[in-house]
Amino acid sequence: MRKYDSYKDSGVEWIGEIPSGWDCDRIKNHFNHISEKIKPEDDDKKISSEDVDSFFGKINNFYSRYGILGVKFNPGDVLFNKLGVKVHKLFHSTFEGFSMGELIVLRNRSKDTFNSKFLYYQLTRTEVIDLCKKISNGVTLKRVSVDDLMNLYITYPPLKFNKKSFFFLMKISY
Repeated sequence: MRKYDSYKDSGVEWIGEIPSGWDCDRIKNHFNHISEKIKPEDDDKKISSEDVDSFFGKINNFYSRYGILGVKFNPGDVLFNKLGVKVHKLFHSTFEGFSMGELIVLRNRSKDTFNSKFLYYQLTRTEVIDLCKKISNGVTLKRVSVDDLMNLYITYPPLKFNKKSFFFLMKISY
């Protein structure tokens, strides 16, 4: 069931048509991969992929003992588990902390055109997870490379999107 008056071709085969007024671009054109590792303090929040519930982005442990060094994340950052994408572990942060282990930190650099919460929802789409599975490499434990993730295309409405845009995304996500 179509919800918009008009659609256009996204230019990306697996995405297909998107509502007119929306755009389609690579993640790397709007987000930076933050990778500098530093040692967190004992009382800093530290999250590893084991601490994130699959599918729901709920944190069940804020003080992971996994690893010594971590990547600092800020409110609004998106954390994506690059290891075994089939477990579907993503988190949209509302606080500062450290990513420990296999969680990639993505930071919005184009806040005037893109909402990071929307990226979180895009990365939960079944089509995106299936594509990440296809491009993952490894013998025992497959990982999606940071470069491959950053080169993925995502769709997005104008920054001041309305509820209609959100519901369209949810319709195609699950």
